[in-house]
Amino acid sequence: METLINNYCMGIQHIGIPTIDIETTVKFYQQLGFNVVLRTQNNNQKVAF
Repeated sequence: METLINNYCMGIQHIGIPTIDIETTVKFYQQLGFNVVLRTQNNNQKVAF
């Protein structure tokens, strides 16, 4: 029987991309047209959405 991802997933909420330099990474995605909607920390790691 074929298993389809649609049976388990309704969509993608987010994708985590690890980086060494969060500020440079944020600037890169802003140049592509993305906006930061949230900055926080997760286990002392800076996170930007």
